[in-house]
Amino acid sequence: MSWNIKAKLKQTLKAEEGSIIKDRGGKATYLLIYPNTYHVGMSNLGVHNVYRILNERDDVVCERAFLPEKADLKEHKRTNTPILSYESQRPINEFDIIAFSVAYENDIPNIQTILELSKIKKGFGPKLIVGGAAVTLNPKLFERQFDEVITGNFEGSGSLPARSAIWTRDTEFGSMHLVEVQRGCPHRCRFCAAPVIYSPFKQFSKEEVVKAIDVGLPYRKKIGLIGGDVLGHKDFIDIAEYIHSKGATFSPSSVRADRINRQIAELLKISGHRTITLAPEAGSEALRRAIGKNIPDEKFFEAASLLGEHGIRQIKLYFMMGLPRESDADVRAIVEFVKRVKGQGASGKITVAVNPFVPKVRTLFAGERFAELNELKVKIARLKKDIGKIGGVMFKAESPVQALREYEWQK
Repeated sequence: MSWNIKAKLKQTLKAEEGSIIKDRGGKATYLLIYPNTYHVGMSNLGVHNVYRILNERDDVVCERAFLPEKADLKEHKRTNTPILSYESQRPINEFDIIAFSVAYENDIPNIQTILELSKIKKGFGPKLIVGGAAVTLNPKLFERQFDEVITGNFEGSGSLPARSAIWTRDTEFGSMHLVEVQRGCPHRCRFCAAPVIYSPFKQFSKEEVVKAIDVGLPYRKKIGLIGGDVLGHKDFIDIAEYIHSKGATFSPSSVRADRINRQIAELLKISGHRTITLAPEAGSEALRRAIGKNIPDEKFFEAASLLGEHGIRQIKLYFMMGLPRESDADVRAIVEFVKRVKGQGASGKITVAVNPFVPKVRTLFAGERFAELNELKVKIARLKKDIGKIGGVMFKAESPVQALREYEWQK
C-alpha cells in the first residue's frame, strides 16, 4: 500500500468544498467511479448528481474514485496498491457496489485498467454496475464486464435539475457552479446523440433552476447553465437577470446563433463574456440543412455583428469534417464562412475548431461510415493552410486517428 497515494487523495479531498464523509455502519456502501482522471471526472455533472442523490439516503454511503494520473498509475503498480476511494482511502473491493459512470466510449479501456489494478472481476467481489451517456447509447459494449447495465437516467432522478455538489478548482469548470436548465435537446440534428440519450427532452422550470442556483452562490459567483439550447429556455431572460441581481454572472454551455438578439447580447456582455462559441458544423448552408442543423448562414453573420456591437469580438467556430455527402466545395465554404464572420464584427481572435465526424449508433446517421482516413487528413491539412491565410484566425483539429478509434470502439 502506497502512503504517497493516500496522502495525495487526502490533500485533494481537503481542497474540496461539499464532499461528504459518512459513517459506514449498517449502510450499503457504493463507490462511484468515473473512468478518467479526477480533473476530467469532477468536470462531469452526472458524477455530482449521482454522488449527491445517493448520499441523501440515510441507508447509503457513496464515495468516489477515478483513474489515477500517469505518474500515480506507475506508483500503484510499483507498490501493488489497488484503486482507493477519495473519502476514506479504502480499497475499492471493500465496497458493496461499484458503480461506473461512463460518458464517452474513449474511456472504456480505462475501466479494465481500474479493475485489473484492484483485482476485481464480474462475479467475484463487489457487484459491478454501469450507467451514463455512453452506456445508454450502446449498452451492449458493457454487458460482458458488468453485473448490471443501466440505461437512461442513471442519476435516479429526472424530476430535478442536476447541479454541482462539490466545488473544487481542479476541474475544467473550477470557477463555476453548474446547473442543468435542460436535459437533452429539442433539435434533432441527424448527427447528434443527445436526443437519443436524453429522451424525452426536459426543460426545468425557472423555480427549479433558481433553487439549484441558490445552492451554489455561497461557493461560486459564476453560474454555468447546462443544456442543449440554453438560450432557448422559455425563461432564460428571467434566469439570467436573477443571476445578475445576486451579483453573479453566467456562462451558457450552448449558444445557437439564431437565439442571439440585442437583449441576449447585452446579458452576455453584462456577464463579462469576451468570447462566444458557435457551432455551424458545416461551411455550406446546403450541407448544414442535410445534417439537420437548420440555421442559415445569415443568422451566424447577424449574431457575429450583434456580439461585436456589444464588445464580444472573439468567436470560436466548430465544424465537422467527413460528413455524409460532403464535397470539396463544402470544405472550401468553411474558409469563406470564416471570412464573413470576421467581417461582421469579430475583430478579435477567431478560433476554428474541426472535429472529424464520428457516426453515432442509434442516431439518424448511424448507418454512415467513417470517412477514409487519408482523405480526411488531406482535407484537414488543406483547410488549415487556407485558414492560415486569414489574419487573426487560429486553427485546431482533432486527430482523425483518435476519432477513428472512437468510431471503432462503438462498433
